[in-house]
Amino acid sequence: MVTRKKWRLLLIVLLLYLLGGYGMGRLVPYAPLQKKEAIFWTLHGTPPKQAVLALLDHAERSLDIAIYDLNEPEIAQALERAAARGVQVRMITDRRNLELPDEREIVRRLLAYGVPVKLNDHDGLMHLKLIIADGRLVALGSYNFTITATNVNEEMFVIFNDPYTVERARTAFSAMWDDHVFYSLLKEGEVNMRRCYPSNLSISLLFLPPGSLPDDQPHSHYF
Repeated sequence: MVTRKKWRLLLIVLLLYLLGGYGMGRLVPYAPLQKKEAIFWTLHGTPPKQAVLALLDHAERSLDIAIYDLNEPEIAQALERAAARGVQVRMITDRRNLELPDEREIVRRLLAYGVPVKLNDHDGLMHLKLIIADGRLVALGSYNFTITATNVNEEMFVIFNDPYTVERARTAFSAMWDDHVFYSLLKEGEVNMRRCYPSNLSISLLFLPPGSLPDDQPHSHYF
């Protein structure tokens, strides 16, 4: 037989669950208790871009972001708005993409807004797509913050709010942010001069006239 004390405990647990769902719903404007609404698809569901904009525009304290590529204008503007209203924004991105003009300009603007940006210095890609909002919501998946990912690709983004997943993501991001071997802080004046190839890459320049190399070397460059 269920005692009155047990009923009270069950009611408290249910109330906390509903409040947690309501809090998530305030941050992400979709039905919080429908688990399918925590998954966003580009071509066959609710677009991830909407979820990303909601997370960025409703964050109150902090945004930790690890994103491989970023050239989507509305998402870039949402990051700027977050920084302007006092949200502590930190971003880690892939160094190779600073070779691209749109990405380089977005990073330059974020630095001007006071957003610290770190780049990977290891030979592999920084291929994550991750948002941690206010230390209580985690979003991750395959979705890059790009025009192509938004309008062309099949991509997915998933939002989690369970404490275990959030804490694991926060720990992983902190380890990356505090890593001074594989990641380095980008300074505003370095954006246009950053070397975006591995430090151990060997480059040889051949000053030869056209026709001096065999035709089976189509990727040779003449200077």
